[in-house]
Amino acid sequence: DGSGTPYCWGSNVKGRLGTSNNTTYTTPEASNTATKFVSIESGAKHTCALTSAGEMECWGSNEEGQMAEDLWDSIAKTGTKSKKSPDTVYDLGSTTKFSKVSIGSESLFTAALIDNGSIAVWGESTGTVYTDHFVLNSGVATDVAAGRYHICYLESGAVTCTGGNSAGQSTVPTLTNPQSVHAGEDWSCAGFTDGTYQCWGSKAGW
Repeated sequence: DGSGTPYCWGSNVKGRLGTSNNTTYTTPEASNTATKFVSIESGAKHTCALTSAGEMECWGSNEEGQMAEDLWDSIAKTGTKSKKSPDTVYDLGSTTKFSKVSIGSESLFTAALIDNGSIAVWGESTGTVYTDHFVLNSGVATDVAAGRYHICYLESGAVTCTGGNSAGQSTVPTLTNPQSVHAGEDWSCAGFTDGTYQCWGSKAGW
């Protein structure tokens, strides 16, 4: 809302609404946090939000490593099942500062742009579960966008896409001076300074 409080609604399995419980809400419900956010992204089972100071908190399922913590071991009773309230991403710590967080529609991973130009990825990406983040790029990125199974990023004036390519969403065409990247389930776009976009994948040409 206008104050930066996150509201979520719908299924609350694994605490994915951040309301500290598993109750399903059919109307918007404030998440259980005093933190104020400026942007928010949701995937299939989890949500992450970013503050104006570049801090990030996530909540929801950790079944595929979305909280960047060890998966729950039902025998040893160790690990993390889920986070039912917004919390710092354990693997990256509270001192890491982010410029952008991106979660693809119905995806099981997070791609986040760190202030130093690195892109951190965790969760289930290309069929592998990462409970510790990995760095996707060479460290000079200025933008990132996550699709359902792929990630695109802008680095040194060029767009790179990696991951699923079922509809050509990761096959980047020739681009001249792109300024931003955008991604959906099976499409990708680059934005330019004049307000135009060039897209590729299943929805190219819409």
